[in-house]
Amino acid sequence: MFGRTKVGVRVENEIYWLDLRGKKEFDSLIQSDRTVIVTGVLDELLSTNGDKGFLVNVTSVRANDGGKCDYVKQIVKVEIRGKLQQDSRDIVRPYDVGWYVAVNRKDYYLHLTCPSALEGAVQILDGQMVIVTGTLEVDGRWNIVHTTDIKAAPASPFKITFRRTEGVPDFHPTADVTFDSTKLSAKAADELRKLIGEAKFFELRSSKMPSNIPDPHAGYEFTLEMNGKNHSIWVVDFEMTPPLKSLVERLKELSNDDFCRKLIGLDYADAMRKITEAGFTHRLIYMDGVVFPVTQDWRPNRINLSVKNGKVIRARIG
Repeated sequence: MFGRTKVGVRVENEIYWLDLRGKKEFDSLIQSDRTVIVTGVLDELLSTNGDKGFLVNVTSVRANDGGKCDYVKQIVKVEIRGKLQQDSRDIVRPYDVGWYVAVNRKDYYLHLTCPSALEGAVQILDGQMVIVTGTLEVDGRWNIVHTTDIKAAPASPFKITFRRTEGVPDFHPTADVTFDSTKLSAKAADELRKLIGEAKFFELRSSKMPSNIPDPHAGYEFTLEMNGKNHSIWVVDFEMTPPLKSLVERLKELSNDDFCRKLIGLDYADAMRKITEAGFTHRLIYMDGVVFPVTQDWRPNRINLSVKNGKVIRARIG
């Protein structure tokens, strides 16, 4: 069959032809009408007469000593990206697997085909996003990846946009501010990525306010683009989870830092105008070599300015 073999295994009404070229060690097991277990890579090909058939590039053959019924268990090559975790439950699993990667609510358990080389890697990568390569075996409810390689996944790029929406008790909305991970420092991008994960952003849903309320509650609008997903929500202040509040605080800090950077180089008068329009107050702490005495209190809505020759040379929140 296929110009390669005359030996096949029948399973129900289908014949799986065995490519045994160069594998004489299996000759003693290949006997007519004998039940065997064959392992190999399955290809779907066309025979010389145009019929569709299956060819197995055999890697092992053994006698079926267990007496099981005929079956076909297909294994395919896979590459999986997800968070590496360890299942600590005291249950019986195929191959005694314990590490797994969850993708789209499905768990893929890792059978480390070379434990000495891979066990150290999984310990180091525990809890991180990883890329796993190997072959997939579906054994009942278990998805087993016979793992040949595992490595840390490159950080996912993302864009997140947020703004303050007006309402009770704060009627001072802000404009949209967008942060692109590719334009942030590596540290800032990693911080936001961690906060987004802790907030379980893609699981969050928008607040629902009764239509008969004359004034809505103040809140925040968010849009996140990440891992091929786009998710937008609006959440009022009193429904924000603690992790989401932490994300908002860091976004506000980065937004303020970005605003202050944009003030540098402006004329003092233009800077004051932009500060007022953005809802901040300001104080002058330095001008042309003169340092002005200031109080030591810190205010999140105040910008301290340093000016030289009429231009802003430094701006910071405080």
